Amino acid sequence: MTSVTVVGAGVGGLTAAIALDRAGVDVTVIDPAPHADALALGSGIHLWSNAVQALGRIGLADDIAALGNPIETHRYLRADQSAMGIFDVGSASAAHGAPTVGLSRPVLHRRLIDALGVDRIRFGAAVTAVEQDDASATVTLSDGARISGDAVVGADGVSSTVRAAVTGSPAPLRYSGLTSWRGLCGYDHPALDKQAMQIYWGRGLRMVMYQVSGGLLYWLALVKAPPRGTDPVGGARAAARVHFDGWPEFMQGAIDATEEPIVHRADILRMSPTNRWGSGRITLVGDAIHAMTPDVAQGACQAIEDGVALGIAVGGDRDLPAALRRYEKVRRSRAAGLMRMSTMINRLGALDGAAGVGLRDHLFLPVVYRMQAATKAKGFLTPALGS
Repeated sequence: MTSVTVVGAGVGGLTAAIALDRAGVDVTVIDPAPHADALALGSGIHLWSNAVQALGRIGLADDIAALGNPIETHRYLRADQSAMGIFDVGSASAAHGAPTVGLSRPVLHRRLIDALGVDRIRFGAAVTAVEQDDASATVTLSDGARISGDAVVGADGVSSTVRAAVTGSPAPLRYSGLTSWRGLCGYDHPALDKQAMQIYWGRGLRMVMYQVSGGLLYWLALVKAPPRGTDPVGGARAAARVHFDGWPEFMQGAIDATEEPIVHRADILRMSPTNRWGSGRITLVGDAIHAMTPDVAQGACQAIEDGVALGIAVGGDRDLPAALRRYEKVRRSRAAGLMRMSTMINRLGALDGAAGVGLRDHLFLPVVYRMQAATKAKGFLTPALGS
């Protein structure tokens, strides 16, 4: 039986492991987290229809969609709550045969772990090196243990050790210009549509809000700021809130309703597209190869597409290196296009001059949103999985 080691138990790694398992592959997942509950805390995820369609290929679409909150509409607004555009997400998703939902990451992770089996994950193990020869690929762990198999899949995020083994150097990460604060809370307000993602654009900052699993509200604040900033201990919530003084009070209310330990600050990093996704018996999925800003809410969705496409490719070919290259060919252009789109929107979000913001909010974005509504996001919501 073919054996594959997946490095990283994030969304992409777990999806890849499940898809490979469904294809008859013996899978072991390695992750430095001490246990399953430490994998994802206090965050939300917008799971577009394309990701749910992909999950359908491994029998998880209905289960996972049922755990989330249906997203029927995107509302694009200025900071004063005047509308720039609206997108009928529900109709576009229905046309593709799968819903778009908001989920909490811990809920999604738990369902993926249950689908794979927690016994397939080796927790508390960091991969320090990866090597291969013509017959096998091997990972070395921080405790000196070595695990060999037929292939290694790097799903270990933006600082991927596996990527360095493929390219010979760390990922060329760039600071996007924006820092994020995010949180989950139990909060309700008449201005918040429970089945809508609402995106508020300001001068050098945005607020994104939508409901996820269990009736919780997820909020994401994106703020133009110097890189590597930090907040005082216990001060992340206050640091996020100050940027929205003068904005609608329900935004401040949502931040105030979030418990301090749940608020997480992180710089938004990105990569540029690359054609080199793997070599020999090694390949990459998710942020390890196509980290993108959150501006099109496709980062985790593309990791899911990666994982499913990998399982399809490997399940249909006894020549494992050839299967990995075929997977990469299926996925490369799809991920690259969304990376470029996300970077473009990210740059618009960093505008803070009055003239630039005025042109963006009153001319460019309304036109873009009308075009989006007219096309019903046909290509955007069509996953690239291979066959």
